Amino acid sequence: MKCVASPGSDVRWSRFGAGSGVKDPVPVSTENLLKIPAVTADHSGNYSCGNESGALLDLQLQVFEGSRRACSALGPKQVTLTLGAGGKIDCPPSTCGDPDLFNSQVTWYQNGRSISEMQKKRGVCSEGPRLMLCTVYAQDSQAVFYCDRHAKGPGPLWITRRAVNVIVIPSDTEIPPTILDPNNNKTEEVVIGEPHTLRCKVTFGFERNISSKVQWYTNTAADQALKILIDQQEQTREEMMFNQTEVTQVAVLKVVTELHLQQVFTCLATNAKGTTNCTIRLRRRDAAGHWLTAAVVPVMCVVLLTGLGVGLHLRTLELTLIYRSYWQSSDHVGEDSKDIDVFLSHAWSHASEDGTGTHTALLPSPSGEQGSPLSSEPLSYTPLEVLLRLALEGSGYRLFLMERDLLPGGAYTEDVVRVIQRSRCLVCLLSGDFLSNSSAVFVLEAGVQALLRDHELKVMVIWTEPRPASMGQLNPPLPRLVHRALRVLPCLDWLPGPSPDSSRMFWKSFWKAMPKQNGASLTQSQPG
Repeated sequence: MKCVASPGSDVRWSRFGAGSGVKDPVPVSTENLLKIPAVTADHSGNYSCGNESGALLDLQLQVFEGSRRACSALGPKQVTLTLGAGGKIDCPPSTCGDPDLFNSQVTWYQNGRSISEMQKKRGVCSEGPRLMLCTVYAQDSQAVFYCDRHAKGPGPLWITRRAVNVIVIPSDTEIPPTILDPNNNKTEEVVIGEPHTLRCKVTFGFERNISSKVQWYTNTAADQALKILIDQQEQTREEMMFNQTEVTQVAVLKVVTELHLQQVFTCLATNAKGTTNCTIRLRRRDAAGHWLTAAVVPVMCVVLLTGLGVGLHLRTLELTLIYRSYWQSSDHVGEDSKDIDVFLSHAWSHASEDGTGTHTALLPSPSGEQGSPLSSEPLSYTPLEVLLRLALEGSGYRLFLMERDLLPGGAYTEDVVRVIQRSRCLVCLLSGDFLSNSSAVFVLEAGVQALLRDHELKVMVIWTEPRPASMGQLNPPLPRLVHRALRVLPCLDWLPGPSPDSSRMFWKSFWKAMPKQNGASLTQSQPG
């Protein structure tokens, strides 16, 4: 038996004698351990340990005869669940003696909390030896569930606990692969007698049983149906965003001949949902023009690099994001075909569900008037995601929340992209939990990619914690696209103080950045 004490301190164990009430001394143990070499029924009783400061711990030891044996040491089990779908987790059998000694009553825990306490919020369909989850969430990834079994019959309380590690994967993709390069059927110029590289870059959605394949074929202009597999290099695979894979397949023509000019080269990308293809034709490039280009291009590069040396730090990505964020976006709701005004993304927390904390918040309306406090009690706090939901929906904005509005059962990455395409504004609440959550970071990354293509979208970030000193030292590291975008995207800081005036400037800036409602009189927000 182990006594909880400071390392190196002398501990004295005592035992209450049976019926005498006198403590029988036990030798001092410098390792805080009381060791009984051979346990008998006479060792049953009450024990206590302490030092010069007094008693530290009281223990009761019961020794009994029976068929229960020592528990064998087994590691945790592992189960794989699908994001957005229902899932089941079986409690592993007991490793202590006869399994029949343990009844079927099982208590489940997650993150130190009983599943029974979390049942309404967590979405538990049934609890027992098999835990049935109505919906599997992204935050369940890498979670550990514990199950306790209780022994039947007489004797002391006997509980065995087993751990189950959970891995969450997205559902299988429902769309065929997408060819990024070449993005259309095209013609490339070549020089007869020189090598030429054919490159095909494809993105695949998640598949549990991988069936993706990318290959180069050739045929002739006279016989389009004839497909001949050509020699190609080993393909490269790279995990992109949230379980999306980018595959690059390269085929090299060692020497371009006249015959190659008559052929059609086809990149064929296949997965379980279909096939996508793209073709390349070759066209002769004049040799004289080739040598002229080889001589002129280096000179032109030097001239351009010299002329643009002052502006090297400004990159195309940052300039595009600045232009789209501050000048090209729509000003009014209803001027486009989008059916979602604001997509609000934040890191999931219990405080977001409960809406409790330590700050009084007043909700101004878009017109600048001050609304009613969220709570009349001083020092009552509401998380920012709850304040924004109440203020936006109270002002007539159509709001989308992942935890409330995303339908379960679909492909997570594709659902998120579709929701962003339907939205006029994406608002991300950045915090340490947000930046360490791969699902939350994926929403921001997908929003930046959509902003580069869609001038009707706005992306705004709100820091709910002090900004990190260096974005490059975060663990896990941010995707490079997100890292660069955070330098230029419009951002606000939510650092409320003890007085209402401390948050007034935040709300004024927030409403100024939001798309205005077209032809609607904005009324004062009065959340219930």
